[in-house]
Parts: sequence; C-alpha cells; structure tokens
Amino acid sequence: RGLGQASLVNAKVNVPGQPSGRVEVRGKSTIVPFMNGRAYFGSECTPGSYNNEQYLGLNLLGKTLRYTTDMSGASCGCNVALYLVSMRQNSKPSQCGDHYCDANN
Repeated sequence: RGLGQASLVNAKVNVPGQPSGRVEVRGKSTIVPFMNGRAYFGSECTPGSYNNEQYLGLNLLGKTLRYTTDMSGASCGCNVALYLVSMRQNSKPSQCGDHYCDANN
C-alpha cells in the first residue's frame, strides 16, 4: 500500500533572487519545511542539478492523496502549501532552473 520510496529534491531558490529555506526529513514519514523552505518529490536525486525526468510523476487518477499539516508552531502570516504541478513533463527550465511551472511564471 502506498507509493513506496521517494527522494526529496531540495530547491536552491525560493523565487528568483531569494535562496530557499531549509527542509528536513524526520524519520520515514515527516517532512519539515522551515521559512521559505521548498522541496520536490523525485524518483531519484542528483545533487547540484535539476533533471525533469527525475521528478516524481504521480498517477492519482482514481486514487487518494492524504497528508497532515501541523500548524501548531506556525506564527501569524505563515503560509503552508502543497502544489501538484507537472514538473516531470516540463522539459523547459524555469526562472529558478528547476522546471517548476504554474500560472505565475
């Protein structure tokens, strides 16, 4: 049951000109992003480079995605988000070089 093992690809840049914050993996099932932390799920990870074919492509058709967000330690103005975007299918590097693409870029 479940996907199995996945890599966490750390983003070097949060937005153009701003380095991303730290993201930690605790245990086997907890991801802890800190202020401006950004990371992507991958099938594998090559340190120091981005390869769109290494991002995880989830087939969620007819399936369920569940996650829990603990906001108990967040202060006022903190924003936590989970985006499902097609980074694996995007062969063009973004402004940050990581193949992330949404309506804003």
